[in-house]
Amino acid sequence: MAHHVPDQPGRFLCKSSDLLRFTAKAGDQRQLREVEANRFAALVLMHPHLLRAAMAAFREPDLQHVLVLARDFAVGKEAAARAYVQYHPERIAIVVAGNGRVQRCYRSLSCPAIVCAVGSPVPEQSLYHSGSHRPSIASDIGACSPDLWIDVKRDLRAPALYEQVYLLPNGFAMILLRPEPVPEESAEERRLEEGWRHRFHSGRL
Repeated sequence: MAHHVPDQPGRFLCKSSDLLRFTAKAGDQRQLREVEANRFAALVLMHPHLLRAAMAAFREPDLQHVLVLARDFAVGKEAAARAYVQYHPERIAIVVAGNGRVQRCYRSLSCPAIVCAVGSPVPEQSLYHSGSHRPSIASDIGACSPDLWIDVKRDLRAPALYEQVYLLPNGFAMILLRPEPVPEESAEERRLEEGWRHRFHSGRL
């Protein structure tokens, strides 16, 4: 492809890290070309029509599904994870961690933003640190505190959050995050909560 032509003898514009790039800095034309090339490659290897058909067999989010996609479409596990997040109907995110730090994060459009920035440590209370994981086997799915990963708004009911971990080679791992939708409050629950807030702020508790 044109953007892989050497800009100097023996040197290429494309680096190995560019193969994982799906966003570009504003105004960076080289990064933009890499992003376009990676998206094109993903469409060729995992055609949306075939991918939707494969995803139809998956129900509850599970990292085992990512492994199946990687095998059936002959792509890397991270490429499969990106596609899984994009096409799964539920609100999910997959964090890629390396040596205990967040490296990349892929989330569905409806999933809350992940508060752990790239380069930050994986939260200490995360299932990732449980130490009971076995390589090449996805962990059981477990509940965790939602404020470890997502922004929990004050005075709003926090969603339940579930984690699953899959260890990759060389100190890397995938962490699946699935926030549950917050159930609608009944009129009686809202009335009681508003009354409690009024008493709290007026000092009448």
